[in-house]
Amino acid sequence: RSLPPVSLTGIRAFCSMIQTNLFRNLKVLLFPVVLGTQSIVSWDPVRVPSLLEISEGQSVCPYKVRVYVYEFDESLPFNELTIKARLRPRGTHFDGEHLLAQFTLEHVLTDFFTQSCIRTKDAERAHYFFVPFFSDIEYRAMGRPNDPSAHGEAILNIIEKNDTKLWVQRFGVTDKYWQKAPERHILVQAAPVTGFRHPKGRRGWHHYKIQLTAPIFISLEVTKSWILQYPRCASKNIVMPYPIPGRAWHDHEAPDAWNVLAKQLIQSLYEKKIINNFERPLFALYRGGRHGCVNVRQAIAKSLAADSEIATITRSIDHAWSALGHRGPTARQVLMHTATFCPCPEGDSPSAKRQYDALLAGCIPVIISDDAVYSYDHFASPHRAYGYALNVSDFAILVSEQDAIQGKLLSILRGVSPSQLASLRHHGRRVSNLFRYYHPGSYPIDPLVKQRYPNGGAPSLLTWDLDRRLQVDQTNPRWEKCQHEITNEPHSDLTKQFCGAPPKQQELSRLRAQLQRRGGSKELHRTIQDWEDGHVFRFRRRG
Repeated sequence: RSLPPVSLTGIRAFCSMIQTNLFRNLKVLLFPVVLGTQSIVSWDPVRVPSLLEISEGQSVCPYKVRVYVYEFDESLPFNELTIKARLRPRGTHFDGEHLLAQFTLEHVLTDFFTQSCIRTKDAERAHYFFVPFFSDIEYRAMGRPNDPSAHGEAILNIIEKNDTKLWVQRFGVTDKYWQKAPERHILVQAAPVTGFRHPKGRRGWHHYKIQLTAPIFISLEVTKSWILQYPRCASKNIVMPYPIPGRAWHDHEAPDAWNVLAKQLIQSLYEKKIINNFERPLFALYRGGRHGCVNVRQAIAKSLAADSEIATITRSIDHAWSALGHRGPTARQVLMHTATFCPCPEGDSPSAKRQYDALLAGCIPVIISDDAVYSYDHFASPHRAYGYALNVSDFAILVSEQDAIQGKLLSILRGVSPSQLASLRHHGRRVSNLFRYYHPGSYPIDPLVKQRYPNGGAPSLLTWDLDRRLQVDQTNPRWEKCQHEITNEPHSDLTKQFCGAPPKQQELSRLRAQLQRRGGSKELHRTIQDWEDGHVFRFRRRG
């Protein structure tokens, strides 16, 4: 059979068919991530003001907070690399949906702070100081060394040794404000398993520990166990969504374009006999590599593939997409817009970009990572302090890693009722733009490449957060509370990754036996307490 001609009427009929036949014709397609065919809706503020087009130079700025952005010479290596990559984006951080694009938070926030109305060029008036250092692009261009770059070393010397000499020498700017208020500086951690140092194979909390220093760290990830271990320190830092670059995600015509592309791909797969019936909607969509929690990922694939009504697509789908001559959106992202559920296991760390991709594509994320948090969820204590936090279960399905390993995933998804599905989609649409860096509009070229002003919900909520810190921190400084937490409370450490249910009774027996034999430190008592309180989402050993 052939598809009807592509038209707006046909697209709407296609979307309607997917919705009405969702429970009558269930089909699961194995491929990375999933999403429904819901259109991208205009931003719902959810009690948070929107920045939209309010940028630097506007006569009215709705915020009192002011941020000074350090100005570094363009000849510095990380600036030269950025300029070069923007001119020739292919294969770089600026290449739309390239793998490296998810690590562009430093660039997105630099574009935001330099163009926002909250920027001040008078450092004496500033409440915060933003450091536009592009660590990730420099790290990868240098061959991914373990040691920090020259400029990374200068920053580490400040926050670890209170030594600003290299900052002045290498960045060529004053150290006056570092000396005066290191806790009011903003640094960005662009990737979850690297920082200013890049030791290979280190997991657990290793890459988070730099956040126990004075500056405010904006990062893509921390975990539930980390927040429970250092709640006061976690509250001084900010977790933001993974950037989702690429023109198609932001252009106002994207919803129709996605559906056209999806129909092309589905027809190709049907003709190649990779799927049996392109008219049936995709019930779920998943494909993942063998990394991170391999046992969990294998269990997801096995659970979905075991059903006789499920089509398993592996690399065949990539070849089919390539044969159509498409560049830009990947086949995975296109098919997100034709599915209902998106299984999202952890990657090299507990969170993953796909948990945000899914929401923007209209899919229902299925979070299969016990230690993962969303930005702005109820574990994000800065937002909780202001009476604002997202309830992840409103827009995502949470499946424990142990349930996935035991093969329960498919039965859980099939057990979602039509009313539950409608509620999940409603809340997903309501919050999705809080995870956008660019408000839907007209984007002939990727907005990150053109340094367009990031006016989406994510930077709006960031500004809202910084603005409210002014009032809270005047009477209750977060950095002082963090210092007290570090020095006056015992802490356990997480140095390994464990996938599945933590061995609670086994570890408690071992730790209690150790306590009886040799007595125990405060740290050992804290570790036992963490296990007893259910604060362990990963295998934990004392450092």
